[in-house]
Amino acid sequence: MAKMLVVIDPQKGFEKPETIPGIKKLVELLRYVDSRTDFDILTCCFKNKLGSKFETYLDWKGFQNEDDIKLITNLEPFLSKHPKFWHNTYNIFTQELCGYLREQNVTDIYFAGFLTDVGILKASLDAFDLGYDVKVVADCCTTYHGVNNQKYAIDTLKHAIGKNNVINLSDLKK
Repeated sequence: MAKMLVVIDPQKGFEKPETIPGIKKLVELLRYVDSRTDFDILTCCFKNKLGSKFETYLDWKGFQNEDDIKLITNLEPFLSKHPKFWHNTYNIFTQELCGYLREQNVTDIYFAGFLTDVGILKASLDAFDLGYDVKVVADCCTTYHGVNNQKYAIDTLKHAIGKNNVINLSDLKK
């Protein structure tokens, strides 16, 4: 049984005043997990392609420049020494990532990062469907879409993957 902390989209384009508390908790989580031998860490980062549905359907052109896709400065010392996988859709489970998870014999995935109501929710449900034991470290996930969206996403995750699988950092430290 191998445990993997998957940090979703910890990139400068998501660094907003509303996400700063979540970033601070994420630093605490990374410091803790990095000190353990029973966990590995990887990062999934988003890059928005020119002409993507994000651009054509949603009129969103974020993450099409180097500044947006860089790792958040406070997180970079922890994440730069671990594998990074790129995705350009909502789905993080590219062939490359799936192959790596198989090679590492990953059975348990712990999610943290951005955006709780989009990337975290989608990745958690996909991992659940792929047969992984999924946990979401809720207080280490964040969004800038408002406190209601954060709450609704966490409530949805509790319903969809099981309330015991939505944890906080303090639970992980027990």
